[in-house]
Amino acid sequence: MVNHSQLIQPPKDGSYYRLCNKSSDLIKDSILGQGKAFNKAANVTTQLNGGARIRFIFHDVFTRNLEAISPTAGLSTRDIRTTIKNASGSKSALFVPDEAFETLAHRQIKWLKEPAIQCAESVHHELLKIISDLEHKDLTRFWKLHDAIVDIATTVLRDRLIETNALINQILETELAYINTSHPDFIGFNFTQLADPKETKELTEEVKKQEAKKSGGFFGWVFGSSTPEKPKTQNTFGEESQLTEREKSQIVMIRKLLESYIGITKKNIQDQVVKVIMHTLVRGSIKDLKRELIRKLYHEQKDYKNLLSEADDIEIKRRVCKDELDALTKAAKVLQDL
Repeated sequence: MVNHSQLIQPPKDGSYYRLCNKSSDLIKDSILGQGKAFNKAANVTTQLNGGARIRFIFHDVFTRNLEAISPTAGLSTRDIRTTIKNASGSKSALFVPDEAFETLAHRQIKWLKEPAIQCAESVHHELLKIISDLEHKDLTRFWKLHDAIVDIATTVLRDRLIETNALINQILETELAYINTSHPDFIGFNFTQLADPKETKELTEEVKKQEAKKSGGFFGWVFGSSTPEKPKTQNTFGEESQLTEREKSQIVMIRKLLESYIGITKKNIQDQVVKVIMHTLVRGSIKDLKRELIRKLYHEQKDYKNLLSEADDIEIKRRVCKDELDALTKAAKVLQDL
């Protein structure tokens, strides 16, 4: 038989460890989508919540941000042409020099760092929101304990975010350390795929249009980029600096090589960044948070009774409930005597 008087009693000392443990389990369930934990403002039929929002960031937001970056973002015709010339030195290159391609590939890979870091920060924000909005009758009842949990979680998540960003930087540095032109999916120097007279003709038409618009012969458009904020170049070329047919073919070839290799790099980064965030930031935070909650709230907390203090209105409601329970108990006894 249930002892109803226990339901209106103030918290006992022995319940504190149980609350600390339960809080960490609730956070884990909310993040991983397990159990019956839901956010206080959640509607599971109309919006994504908890871990589902993190998955949305991984496979929708992060993917779109990567795909939005053109393999030739910020590269003008002049940039590509000058890089090829510098790599060739005093000799005239028959084909695209390896050094030119690797130099441009390094430059383009660096564009991928920003969306990777943004992905980690978005997940960090969602984790904070999940913990802040966590609702349970005990956490609602002991508001000071809830605030202490949020403070500890904020510190844990911040430390984990720093570690995650460092690992993401390592992923980018790894991609920059070696341009693997032997990758099985890389188009390489397959001239049957690279040589496209149609694209060379399109490049010629682009040059003519630009020269017609700008009397000085400015080359200020960006290949492969429709984003207005990307850097543009304005450089005047004299009559002797007009693009030759060989240079046009080399520029088209460079663009195709970059599209192929940056596409491979995007897939590598998308896969590795998601795994690093999930392992280090998400699951790592869950593990650290459980340990830190027990350590700081139970072992190191000397004034834990203060964390279990309730608002004045709850104490008033408890006294009212107790008086009503006493009255009902007396009434029941009288009825039994009759």
